[in-house]
Amino acid sequence: AQPELILSRSWKEEQPIAAVVSRRHGMEELKTFLAQFSSLNLLYCGSALKFCWLAEGLADIYPRFSPTFEWDIAAGQCILNEAGGLIIDNKGQELQYNMSSSLQIAEFLAVADIRHHWLHYLNS
Repeated sequence: AQPELILSRSWKEEQPIAAVVSRRHGMEELKTFLAQFSSLNLLYCGSALKFCWLAEGLADIYPRFSPTFEWDIAAGQCILNEAGGLIIDNKGQELQYNMSSSLQIAEFLAVADIRHHWLHYLNS
């Protein structure tokens, strides 16, 4: 059998946004961030599955506003990038690895649609 490509999906502001989230991490910042969207579907799942759902086109964003480590998200980022998505930091830059001695990432936004201006939402 031939490998099957997966593609993340595009999002338009008039559509409900599907956000994959955790029940335990960064709740106050998450609530503030998600309040910017007029129509919202929340999908709760484990971290690795969040990236897979973005890559498969089942969700639009994965906002993470609490610290994690590079090794916790590296494989998920690879899957998401191959499907056309992206992980950005709080400055809107693609997430980079080995940039500090702690290897800790303070926060990030994983997105399925790289064409959208996500920095606007991060800075609001």
